[in-house]
This record gives sequence, structure tokens and C-alpha cells, in this order.
Amino acid sequence: MNSKYFKPINEKIISASDFLKELEKRPENIKKSVFIPPKLGTQGFGQVVVTFRSLRSVLDRHNHKDKIKD
Repeated sequence: MNSKYFKPINEKIISASDFLKELEKRPENIKKSVFIPPKLGTQGFGQVVVTFRSLRSVLDRHNHKDKIKD
């Protein structure tokens, strides 16, 4: 059986395009954002560290089997 372990977070590193989607969807939930520019020679537009006003739940794919039993 596939168990899922969700952990609450209030800060997340996301891509610039995901940040724009989040900004359109729920701008009131973004407390603070810090842009991380891309490294020279890499593709993409960098990343954004987003601090949310309310906690969010994300799937923790690491060591979740130790915490929840089927």
C-alpha cells in the first residue's frame, strides 16, 4: 500500500514560472519572496524563495515509511 506523509511548511523554493502561477492564484498568501538569480551558463530564469502567510502541506517523499505504517 502506498502511504503518504504530508508535512507543514511555510517556506519553499520554487521556479520563477511556478511563482508567477502562485502569485496569480493566491497573492494574499505570499508574505515574502526573495529572487535567486540563475547561475551563468544554466537555462531558466532562476528560483524564488517564497514565505507563505499560512502553513501549506507538501508530500514528504523522504523517509515517510518510517513515520506512517500501512
